Amino acid sequence: MKNILKHVSLLTKRKKKRLLALEANGFGLKAMIITKKGESLRVEGTAETRSVVARQALEQVMSQLKQAGLSLPKEAVLVCAGAVPALLKLPVPQGKKIAPGQIEELVRWEMDELTQDLALPPNIGWVMIARGHIDAIQRDQILDTLDKQESYAGRHGGTLPARFGEIAIEKGFIDREQLEDCLAIQERLHLLEDSLNCGWSDSTTTAGSQPGLTLCCAIHETIGREWLQALRNSEIRLERIYPEALTSAALLPLSPAAQCLVEIEQGHITVSSIEQGEITQSAYRRTCNISVSEEDLAELCRPVLTADMEAMVITGSHPNKEYLGTALAQRMNRKVLPLSLNGEFDCTLLSQKESWYALLGSSRHYLGMSSHLLAPFLPGEPPLPAMHKRPMAWLNIATACLLVFIGFYEISHSRSMGKIMAETETLQGEVRTIARANEKMSNKSAEYQKLVAKRDAMEDKNTSLKHRKDAVERVFMHRQQVMTGFLEAITGSIPDGVVLESIDEQEWFLFHIKGWALEQRHIDMFHQSLSRNIAEWNLYISESPSAAGRGWKDAEGYEFSFILMERKS
Repeated sequence: MKNILKHVSLLTKRKKKRLLALEANGFGLKAMIITKKGESLRVEGTAETRSVVARQALEQVMSQLKQAGLSLPKEAVLVCAGAVPALLKLPVPQGKKIAPGQIEELVRWEMDELTQDLALPPNIGWVMIARGHIDAIQRDQILDTLDKQESYAGRHGGTLPARFGEIAIEKGFIDREQLEDCLAIQERLHLLEDSLNCGWSDSTTTAGSQPGLTLCCAIHETIGREWLQALRNSEIRLERIYPEALTSAALLPLSPAAQCLVEIEQGHITVSSIEQGEITQSAYRRTCNISVSEEDLAELCRPVLTADMEAMVITGSHPNKEYLGTALAQRMNRKVLPLSLNGEFDCTLLSQKESWYALLGSSRHYLGMSSHLLAPFLPGEPPLPAMHKRPMAWLNIATACLLVFIGFYEISHSRSMGKIMAETETLQGEVRTIARANEKMSNKSAEYQKLVAKRDAMEDKNTSLKHRKDAVERVFMHRQQVMTGFLEAITGSIPDGVVLESIDEQEWFLFHIKGWALEQRHIDMFHQSLSRNIAEWNLYISESPSAAGRGWKDAEGYEFSFILMERKS
C-alpha cells in the first residue's frame, strides 16, 4: 500500500456523522460507535475483545455492537499501539516544493531508525501485564527471583536459571495455558516485516521555539495491511490509522496559552507541548520493560516544559497514574490537572473514560473538530477516483444507455405493429364482407381478387416485420452481451497505477480509450493484459501512443491513447 496523506484541512466539517473507532494494542481490541451532533460527540455503544487476530477481533466486536441493536458505520479509524509518531525536521529547502513520492522517502528514512527503537517487540513480562495475567509488582518479583538465580548459578557453576514464564507459574501468578497464550502473542509480534508505511502532515508547525517541524507517523506494513484487509472484508472503509501516543492531544480545548500534556499509558509515557493548536514538541519513552517512576516522567518533562506553563494536563490508563501525577507535581513545582472533556462528549456508556481517550481523540480529529496539527496519522484506504474515472461507472452507463435504446425501439415497434395489425384486421373484415356478398359471384371478380391480393400483401408485410423484429432483438441482445463482456474485459485488465478517463465507441466495434498512469510500465502492463482479454471478442489494439502528462490533482505521470479495432477475417 502506497500511503500518501491526503492534503485536506481537517477543520472542514465532514458530511459523515457516524464513525466506527477501533483501538488495537496488540493484546485485544476496543471499539466504539460515535455520532456527531452539532459541536459535540455522542458514544452510541462500545465493545471489547481479547482476541489478537485482526479478522477475528473485528468480527467479535462487530457482533457485540449488532447484538446491542446498533447499525455499523461505513467509515472507521484505527488507533494502533504499533504506530509510532514523531515531530521531524525534514531536509527540504525552504520555499521549495518536492513531489509526494520524494517526501515519502524522506519520512521513511527518518522514521526507520526511530521505529526500530520505539516499536521493538515486547518481552514476555510486558505481554503478561498487557493481557492482565500479572501486574507490575509481580513482574518485579519475578525479575528479582531471576537475578538471584543467575547470581547463584554464576557463583556455583550451576545450570542457567529458569525462564521468566516458568517462575511465574511456580509463584502461582499464571497457569500453563496463559503462558502459552502470551508466548504465541510474543512470537507473532517478532515476525513483523521491516518495511514501513508512513504518513505526514500537509503543513509544518509555525508556533514554538523550533517552527517548521512536520508531524509524522509510521507503522509496519504487516500491521496496516492486516487491518485494511479485515475491514475491507467487512465492507467498512478504513480512513485513517492513528498512534496511541499524542492522539489524546486532540481532546485539549484551544487555548492562547502554551499547554503541556502528559500521557501515562501501560506501555509508554509521552510528554508534549501544544501552542496555538499545534504540537510543537514531544518526548516519548517505552515503558514495556520497566516500572514507571516519577523520575522517568520528570526526565521527559524538563526539556518540554517552559516557564509560562503554570500547569500540566495528565491523562492515561496507567494504574499508578494518580500517584505519579502527585509526585510529578511536587518534583516539577507545577499544578497537575486531569484532562477534562468539557461537555463535548456524551460518554455515559464508558465506565473508565480515560482508557477510551485515544479513541475519542482520534474521532474528534477525524471529524474536523480539532486542529489538524494536534494528532499524527496515516491514511487508510486510498481516496476513490472521480465518478467519471471509475471503470464500473462506464460499464453501468453503457448498459443503461443500451437498455434505454432497446426500450425506445420496443415502444416504437409496438406502435407500428399495432397500427399494422389494426389495418390488417380492417382489411380482413372488408374481405370477409365482400366474400359473403359475392358468394355467388365468380371467383374471377377483379375487385375480390384485388382485395385478396392486398390482404395477402399485408399479411406478408406483417410476417416480414415479425422476422425483422426477431432479428433486431437478437442483434441487440448479442450487442448487450458483447458490450457487457467487453467492458468487463477492460476493467479486469486495469492494473494498479492506471486510471481510465474515457471509453468512446467511434464506430461499430471501433473504440478509443484514453487514460493516465503513474509510470510507463503500468501502461505496458495494461496493454499486455488488455490485448489478451479482448482477443476473444476478435479485437486488437491498433494504436497505443503514450506521452508524459499530468493526471488527477495535477500528479505527474503518462497519458496514453489506445485504438481498439475489429480484426478482419
